[in-house]
Amino acid sequence: YRLDCITRSAFSNIAEIDDAYNKLCSEEDKKAGGINIARYQELYAQFISNPDEKCNAVYLFGPLKEVN
Repeated sequence: YRLDCITRSAFSNIAEIDDAYNKLCSEEDKKAGGINIARYQELYAQFISNPDEKCNAVYLFGPLKEVN
């Protein structure tokens, strides 16, 4: 997750990436040791179809920043 994030964007603090990962993962994901392929597919579907910006799937590709 970290490697994917830093290859697409620059971050001044790794905590931004860790915070995004913690917001992405549910308690079940954390107990399982991370996100499996089925969970990734579920999150991806939410990412492209859910208009709620507070949905945890918005962190699927890391902490996305608004470009002004």
